[in-house]
Amino acid sequence: MHLAEIPLVIGYKLDKALQLIGEGHKIIIDSTMTPYEDKKEERRGNTPIVVRQKAEEDEIKLTTSLFK
Repeated sequence: MHLAEIPLVIGYKLDKALQLIGEGHKIIIDSTMTPYEDKKEERRGNTPIVVRQKAEEDEIKLTTSLFK
């Protein structure tokens, strides 16, 4: 599978990104977070946004982050 075969979902909310990609794909979701404790607190509960997308062999890896 190549990245060109699936839609680019960087910048989308995770739920919408999964809808755009569709079923039938093995998707791995990783998340990244700020190292600052005060920033972690203010972003807790926010919707994850896709910040990285990579296709390898038979899986799609999405990395998400929380923003203010």
